[in-house]
Amino acid sequence: LRRRYAGTGHNRFAFLYAGVDVPFDQWDLEIAEIIEERFKLHPQPEYFTLGMKHGDNIIHFAAAAGLRNTINLWRQPRPIDINCKGDEDETALLHAARSGHYEVTMAILGMGGDPTIASTNGDTPLHWLLSYDAEYMVEIASQFCSRGANPNAIAKPVHLNFAPECTYESGTPLHRAVERGN
Repeated sequence: LRRRYAGTGHNRFAFLYAGVDVPFDQWDLEIAEIIEERFKLHPQPEYFTLGMKHGDNIIHFAAAAGLRNTINLWRQPRPIDINCKGDEDETALLHAARSGHYEVTMAILGMGGDPTIASTNGDTPLHWLLSYDAEYMVEIASQFCSRGANPNAIAKPVHLNFAPECTYESGTPLHRAVERGN
């Protein structure tokens, strides 16, 4: 299960994983069914926060966790915009990119996900290109850039004392790649 920061570091959605003891694909299907029913009963966006704070909602969680079936619910019009911002102005596309979920990223892009939206830190999905498996990096970079992603966007530094492998200096997506020896 890939999570924030490509499998390392703090995960603000960890409480949603607690006690899950079914196979991941089954869990994804179960969540999608619950959300589909909830859309029918309560189409207002506030019904999809699942106890999360600071603007995060089900789409942010699903993108971070790689829940393909849940993300695919957005192929139809929904009360939550695919580009809605959550905590720190992060979008579902940024969560999917940071966690390296290729299929979820491609689905979100296909639904109008905007790779130009930066978080309050200045991170864009392109800053997290190294989260993807190597076989997808060129395609994802091309997809982001063809949709307007700025390869010269500068993000602020990230310093996590509890996870030094997730520490980044300020800079562009290229700075991030070079910093990781890529």
